[in-house]
Amino acid sequence: MHNLARQLVATGCIFASAFIAGATPPRLFSTAEAAGMNGPSEAAVEVACKDGGCETPLAMADKLCDTKADGVVQSSEACKLPTAPLVTPEPEDYNYEPAWMSGLRKLDIPFNSYPRIEKYVHYWTASNEGRRIFRTWLRRSGKYRAEVDKALGSRKLPMDLAALVFVESGFSPTAKSKAGAVGLWQLMPATAKEFGLIVEKDYDERRSVAKSSEAAVDHLASLYGKLGAWENVLAAYDLGARALYKKQQAFEASDFWNLSQIEGALPKETVRYVPQILAFALVLKNLDRFGYDTLKLEMPVVTSDLDVPAGVPLALVAQASGTSVAKLRELNPEFLRDYVPDAATVVHIPAGGLARARVMLPHLLFDMESSPDQAGQPEFDWGKENGADSTAPGLRNGKDAKGGSRKKAKLVEGTEEGAKK
Repeated sequence: MHNLARQLVATGCIFASAFIAGATPPRLFSTAEAAGMNGPSEAAVEVACKDGGCETPLAMADKLCDTKADGVVQSSEACKLPTAPLVTPEPEDYNYEPAWMSGLRKLDIPFNSYPRIEKYVHYWTASNEGRRIFRTWLRRSGKYRAEVDKALGSRKLPMDLAALVFVESGFSPTAKSKAGAVGLWQLMPATAKEFGLIVEKDYDERRSVAKSSEAAVDHLASLYGKLGAWENVLAAYDLGARALYKKQQAFEASDFWNLSQIEGALPKETVRYVPQILAFALVLKNLDRFGYDTLKLEMPVVTSDLDVPAGVPLALVAQASGTSVAKLRELNPEFLRDYVPDAATVVHIPAGGLARARVMLPHLLFDMESSPDQAGQPEFDWGKENGADSTAPGLRNGKDAKGGSRKKAKLVEGTEEGAKK
C-alpha cells in the first residue's frame, strides 16, 4: 500500500546526518532564491502512470541512498537516522518550539518536533530535488484541493491532513501502487468497499476525487475515534489499525513516537511515514516562508453532470458535449473502459458543454440505435479541432473497440422531450 510514501523512505537521506540535536536549522528561502534553484526538470518529477502502474520521481532517491557492495544493497551512512536516543516530550511539551521552527505557523495537529520531521522539512525546502517535486505536486493540487478540503471540513477534521494526499499520490487520482492501492488517497479495495466505494473492473470509485475523499475522510475519522491521537491515526492509515494495535500491545507502547523508537517494533516505512506527512503539512502551512507562495496552481476542475445511459460510448458523449474523449477520461478517472459503466449514475463533462449535450445526446442515441454500423462515429473527436491530443474509440459494428459485445444503450424517449429531462 501507499506506493509514494514507501518510495519516500529515502528521499531525505542525503540530509539525515546533518539533522541531529543542535543542528543548524534549515534556512528559509526568499521567492527569488527559490525560483533560481536548479534541479530535475518538471517532466522528471511528474507522476507517470502506464499500463496500470505508476513510476514516481521519488524512486530516484532510493538510488541515491542505496549502494552495492559485493552484490549486496547497503544503506550509506548519510541515509541512517540519528542514533542519539529520542526523548518523547510529555503532553505539555507540545508547545515546545525548537530553533528551526521559530516563526513558523503551527499545525492544527499537535506534534512533537522530532529530528525526523526536521529532516523532511529540510528535504522539501532546501534540496533542489525536493523543491522541484513539491512545486509539481503543489501546482497539480490546484485541480482537486477544493474537493479534499470540502471532505475534511464536512467531518470537522484538521485541514492539515490534506498533506496525506500529497505524500500518498502526489495529488494524482490515477496513481496506483504495486500493492493495489489506488487514487488520491491510495485506498486498498477492502478499505474502499468498507466505506461505501464501488470497485469493479470497469468502474473504480477510488479514482473519483469527490467520492474517494469522502470515503477516506470517513476512514480517518473512524481511526481517530479508536486511537485518539493523530500520529497514531497516520501510522494506522499506513500500517492498518489492527496491525498497529497488535504492535502497541506487544511492545506495551501506545504512543507512536515511543513505539517508533523501539528497534523492530514498526516497519521502517511506517516509522518514516508519519514524520513525512507532518513535515509536508508544516511546509504547506508556511508556503510564504519557504518561497512557494507565488507558485501558480492549476485551475480547479469545474464540471457539469450529464445523465447518460449505461453502455454509451465515451466517443458519443464527447461528440454530444463538444469535447474530447481524453478530456472525458480526465474528468471521469473512475471510468476504466471506453463506455459508460453500469454503476455510473452520471458523466462529468466540461461545464460549458451541458446545454449542447442535453440537446444533441438524444439525437445521437437515436442514430446509434437506428444505424449501429455508424453509431458514435468512432473516429470523431471534437477535441481534435481544439488541439486536444486524444483518440476516440467507440462502437464498431455493434461491438466495443476490443471486439467484445456490449449491451445496447437504452434509447432516451423522444428527442426534444428527452433533452429536457
